[in-house]
Amino acid sequence: AIAGTSAGLAIMGEYIFSAKKGGLGSSYALKNPHSEYITIEEDFFYSSLLKGIITDTHFSERSREGRLLSFMHNAQFSFSLKSIMGIGVDEQTSIAVTQSEIQVFGQGSAWVYESSNDASTYQMGALNFGPIKYKEFKAGQRDMHFNQLNTSKWKSLKVSFGEVTK
Repeated sequence: AIAGTSAGLAIMGEYIFSAKKGGLGSSYALKNPHSEYITIEEDFFYSSLLKGIITDTHFSERSREGRLLSFMHNAQFSFSLKSIMGIGVDEQTSIAVTQSEIQVFGQGSAWVYESSNDASTYQMGALNFGPIKYKEFKAGQRDMHFNQLNTSKWKSLKVSFGEVTK
């Protein structure tokens, strides 16, 4: 099993935001999806348990949903992926992953997003991306591993001209 919070979580996905040129907020990331400040890399600390996943931390507290969606789009475009999942984890919260299940611990939630849109292309201007399926997993909740989840009944969102609509 693997688990992590903050910087420990940030490096665990197959894809990571390396912050080589500094941090950025959701608003900027949604308006500039191919900015030089969105530095996505792969295999920094790779575990097959998090294949096809990028993570973000301090999720609700710092309003990072838009940022994670931009990271997902950027990774999907940069690495020619047919799909990608994003995981946003709140402060004082961790998500444990085994080969068969996920479980959330702590005081907050973990948010899981799935993009199956294989038409991710370079975009001038604000981000257009989706539909994206998503679900909130609250502390204490467990479910099947990411590659076994049935997302057909999850909520859906879309990013249009840099604005997230649910």
